[in-house]
Amino acid sequence: MSVSIEAYVLINFAMNAAIVGIVARSRGGVVWWRVAFASAFASLYALAMESGLFPQLNWLVFKLALAISMTIVAIRVESIWQILSGTLLLLGATVFTGGIVSLSIRLFGRSALTLFLGAIGGIAALVAATQTRQQKLDKWEAQVFIKYRDTQARLSAMIDTGNRLREPFSNLPVLIVEWRAIRNMLPAGFDAHNPCGNLPAGYRLASFGTLGAKGEIALFRPDELLVSYGDGWLAVSDIWIGVYPGNIPGQYHAIAPAVMGRISADKYKYFEGSGHKWSTTRNKQ
Repeated sequence: MSVSIEAYVLINFAMNAAIVGIVARSRGGVVWWRVAFASAFASLYALAMESGLFPQLNWLVFKLALAISMTIVAIRVESIWQILSGTLLLLGATVFTGGIVSLSIRLFGRSALTLFLGAIGGIAALVAATQTRQQKLDKWEAQVFIKYRDTQARLSAMIDTGNRLREPFSNLPVLIVEWRAIRNMLPAGFDAHNPCGNLPAGYRLASFGTLGAKGEIALFRPDELLVSYGDGWLAVSDIWIGVYPGNIPGQYHAIAPAVMGRISADKYKYFEGSGHKWSTTRNKQ
């Protein structure tokens, strides 16, 4: 049994949108018009490839170019490494889901119904496969966007119940960030290793005894701070930034207080598909 062009394009588009949406959500948020645009283009590519009029579209180089283009358009990336990792993640999700669709067709024949049911089963399996990772992200990790004056940075943070550092006057919690990750936010001449010597206006000092060290740490209040657990962005207003003078071990650039693991949408404004333009400050020496 054959499948009509209309049904093929519609199911292919829905499947693309679901896969790209899941991947984009796992990378910090979804901008649906970008997902729709990338999915529509991929559906037209698949239709042209299936028609046999353009055999070159089956070449690996063109398929990789398609995946990279979809990643750049639909998934938040801010470096070549993130483009590559996002592309690999998208390709893996596509192969995983496509394998289930192919199995459905082999078992029950090629028809609009089996194509649809295979797509549904593939998407459901992909969601189930990523659920464990998503729960870990929601519980222990967060993506953080910081804006201060005319600078901004996006970084990964570990939520740590051991971070009990507080700003001494307001008693608000502190997000501890290694100084290299936000060095473009720091005033000229500021020395994170000796903050007492030249404390800028608006900064505060607090004593800390974490990360295997003790001393004084400089704090400042960001103009804006957003946090994401993978499904959009929440604005956090009552928090300070602590400029840690050393390196935070592992893959994280910040240590968040426990309160950031208990943020709920009824307390903070929800930014679905925030339109912020990200910039990276990591490893700028």
